[in-house]
Amino acid sequence: MPEVSVIVAVYNCEAYIEQCISSISGQTARDLEIVVADDGSTDGTPAILERLAQLDNRIRVYSRPNSGYAGVARNLGITHARGRYIAFLDADDLYHPKRIEKALSVFQKYPDVDIVFHDHKLFRSQHQQDESSGFLEQTRFMLRAAEYLKEIEHDLYLCREDFYSFISVDFIPFHTSSMMFPKELLSANGPWFREDIYPGEDGDLWLRLTQRRRVAFANEVLSYYRQWPGGISRDRARHLVTSITIHTENLERGKAVFSEPEIRRYRAKIAQQLFELGYQLFSENNMRESRTAYKRSMNLRFGMDTLAAYLKTFAPERIVRRYRYHARQAGEA
Repeated sequence: MPEVSVIVAVYNCEAYIEQCISSISGQTARDLEIVVADDGSTDGTPAILERLAQLDNRIRVYSRPNSGYAGVARNLGITHARGRYIAFLDADDLYHPKRIEKALSVFQKYPDVDIVFHDHKLFRSQHQQDESSGFLEQTRFMLRAAEYLKEIEHDLYLCREDFYSFISVDFIPFHTSSMMFPKELLSANGPWFREDIYPGEDGDLWLRLTQRRRVAFANEVLSYYRQWPGGISRDRARHLVTSITIHTENLERGKAVFSEPEIRRYRAKIAQQLFELGYQLFSENNMRESRTAYKRSMNLRFGMDTLAAYLKTFAPERIVRRYRYHARQAGEA
């Protein structure tokens, strides 16, 4: 049985899949398997995977009809994973050569730790990997989470037991490529990544997985997330809808854990997302759904600005067009 299963979800990624696999197969930690879950690729990806699997017997490839959801492919990979620990890397992303070794060392030194995560870096081409700071550094994660972290080694932190409250109310600092945990943390039966929402199915799993678990953070960049035109969806409304769904369910799930001030802050966070959704739908001229979003926002946290925005959805179309025109003019000034 391999020590680590690295699950690679792939769909039509012939330009990047070999670099991705090489960043895993070239790890300093050698006791691993690479479980590739191909979500029905129709380009040259299957041929590349077949060639790579012939060169390295640690690579196993499983295919399924296209679903269009990375979570479905990751669930397929989990089904076939044999390793003690689970890690993930999407087909257009990369690992630092010591990524697996460094995460494993944390589990070996601190057996009470359930989950290890680290910083990651955004890049558009391979030569940009060392040109900027990590994503968590840019978002001031260490400052925002300071009271929830205890340094146990240089650049290694143990998260407090209420870290789950922080990631719920503030923000989720995990990237799929930055997570590693024992397979036994997952329930025996899937699906583990939700298959009814996208994007955001990964954040949903991390919220469910970290509740009442011991988490450690390695403050260094150990994976690289590629930004490219065929990557993550840019549909703002869709992102907001899934985020609202995830956090609304998580608020209900965590009520026994959150303090009253945290519940108020969490409700305000969801209300703000609903306000932003209402505004986005208003800009798309979807007045009916915009009203629904604004009403839900006011149910969580009433505000005069939300009420005013709600009332605008009833204005005659010519007034709305004039309002948008002047708003654009003000924005260009």
